[in-house]
Amino acid sequence: MKLNRFIIKYLKIILCFFACFLISCKKDEIKISKKEKYLTIDSLLSDSGLYSDTELDSLRIEMGDLMRDSIQFPHIYSLEFYLKDIIDFKTNKSDYILKSELAFYSKTKELIIKKDSIFELHPDNDLEVEFEGTLESGDTFFSDIFYDGYYYHKNEKDSLHQWTQNFESKKYLNWQMRDYPFDVQTLKVRIKSINDTTMTRLKESDDFPAHYAENLSLPEGFEIKSIDFEEKFEKTATTILDEEGNEIPMVISIGEFSINIQREGASLFIKLFLGAFLSLLLSISVFYIPMEEFDAKAQLSVGAIFAAVGNKYFVDSSTISNVLTASDIINNLVILIVIFNVFVIIAQRSQRLNLYWLDKEGNGVKLSILFSLFIVLVTFLSYI
Repeated sequence: MKLNRFIIKYLKIILCFFACFLISCKKDEIKISKKEKYLTIDSLLSDSGLYSDTELDSLRIEMGDLMRDSIQFPHIYSLEFYLKDIIDFKTNKSDYILKSELAFYSKTKELIIKKDSIFELHPDNDLEVEFEGTLESGDTFFSDIFYDGYYYHKNEKDSLHQWTQNFESKKYLNWQMRDYPFDVQTLKVRIKSINDTTMTRLKESDDFPAHYAENLSLPEGFEIKSIDFEEKFEKTATTILDEEGNEIPMVISIGEFSINIQREGASLFIKLFLGAFLSLLLSISVFYIPMEEFDAKAQLSVGAIFAAVGNKYFVDSSTISNVLTASDIINNLVILIVIFNVFVIIAQRSQRLNLYWLDKEGNGVKLSILFSLFIVLVTFLSYI
């Protein structure tokens, strides 16, 4: 009897386990059917006309989790930026031409259910390119997006679909000249998703980081410092419904490539300020002329002033900036020191000023150098 009871109890446990398994399988079938239904509705949003916007939003809320699980949202595009050329990039001009190529990489090209294509993923449908500072819409040329195939990528450790597109854009640059000639100009190319971040995200390609051609048309004296990538997020005026049915702003992902261009080498610094430093040297050398030859002192001092002012005019003529730049500060300091040296020479000559310390040989030079160091130090600390 005990054995029969044990067998019956054991059979009941097996039957319960089997029933739970069948129910679980049935639930999975229901989930799959819901996935197919939602994706079919979602793929026909633009051309079906069968559902109103309110009905479609309700369906998205009802089956949003199922939809995200099925297509592994957010869908990630990896981006490769190749700078082909920069033409007519000059300090005294406000426009230039930028040529580039973008490559888009994606693990998925289309979602297929039961051998029927339900949802196609394509950069042309999901992304748009924006050149910051474009003069007019007609100044930008976009080639067709070409599908390059499906290849294995070592750093991604996966096979990815590839698309490429060429761009040529005439752009306007608001030159940032406060640090001139130590300035870095930044040109930006932004790739924007048209979907919410829960649907689409952007990142830089692990296999192909941003790079540029070796022989760019940049004028001599400019060089590419770096091309940086940053994913940014931007709220839009469009609203979507969250899981609780509340309206929230749609947030889109933006992949921003920043092309940083700097002036290269010490040659530019020498070119711009050699005249200023020579005028300063000339002004200091005046102190070594005997006091009896005051006319020679005066002539050389005036010559030093003209040289300093002329150098400032030369530097100003090479830029289009209306702000106070680092070069302006350097030139103005040199002019200030040269004029200060003139006052020191006048004080030494004057009979009304009894500055016995200045009358001693070499003290005028020391005062000039101390004043120069003080001005440079104060300016450096204030500017930095």
